Amino acid sequence: MSGEATEKKPKKGKKAKKGEVEVVDTHVRLSTHPAAVAAVKRTRARCGLFGFAIVLGLCLMGGVPAFDATYRALIAGIVCHLAGWYVSIVVWRQIIRHQASQAAEAYNERIRKAHLDAAERAAAALNAQHAADAEAEASWAATIAN
Repeated sequence: MSGEATEKKPKKGKKAKKGEVEVVDTHVRLSTHPAAVAAVKRTRARCGLFGFAIVLGLCLMGGVPAFDATYRALIAGIVCHLAGWYVSIVVWRQIIRHQASQAAEAYNERIRKAHLDAAERAAAALNAQHAADAEAEASWAATIAN
């Protein structure tokens, strides 16, 4: 078989019909935040392994048979894995909300500063125009007086 037959072509997204506007998703998502995705995966793995190791060690030190200790450790590892997943998602949602609010505040501050700069430039131009008008009126009055 040729290599072309086994390769799959990437599917194209649905195009908007003629006259319709294509909608772009602008929501901030946990699944699109690269640091959050890596941290959640890392937390899930570590919690599962630590839960497994701690329960296995405690069971074996307590005299539980190896098969039962392993079974209990597997159950504890799964529970810890899911609990760590939930906790890390809750924490990262708060972190992302805080980052989004900081970005919005920074954006609003830049916009406010741009508006203030534009208002100052407009005021300076208006003052220059008033000064030019006053000078023209003064020279006109001096010409008439002579």
